[in-house]
Amino acid sequence: MDLGPHPTLQSHAAMTTILGLDLGKFKCVACLYDPQTQEARYRTIATDPDVLRGFLAAHRPDLVVFETCTLAGWVADLCTDLGLACRLANPLGEDWPWSKVKRKTDRDDALKLARLAALGQLPNRMRMSQLAPPFD
Repeated sequence: MDLGPHPTLQSHAAMTTILGLDLGKFKCVACLYDPQTQEARYRTIATDPDVLRGFLAAHRPDLVVFETCTLAGWVADLCTDLGLACRLANPLGEDWPWSKVKRKTDRDDALKLARLAALGQLPNRMRMSQLAPPFD
C-alpha cells in the first residue's frame, strides 16, 4: 500500500549528500555525508519538527536515512513534504550486528546509516508506506 508519490531516488553514484539521522527522544545527530569524498559533517539538533524542517530545508540532501522508531513517521512526513527522498533502516535485521560493535555512539550510528545508504546496503530498507496502512 502506498501513501502517495515518492521523490525519485538518484543512483548512489550520483548522490552528492546523504543525511544519516540518529533519532533520539530529545535530540538527534545528523551526519551529512558526501559519498564521493567520504567527508562527514555532524550536527546535533533538537528532535522537533520545526527544527528538523529548517535543517532539511537548509541542506536539501539527496537522501535522508534513519532507523525505524517511534519518531520515524513524522520524520518521513517532513521529508515527503519537502520533496526529499528518504529510506528507513531496520536495525534489528541480521545485517546490523550490534553485538560485534565495540563502540556505539549516536555519531557512529548516523555515519553508519549514511555509509550503508551510499553503498546501497541498508538493512531491510523500506518505505514508510510498508510499515502501516493509511487510515481510512
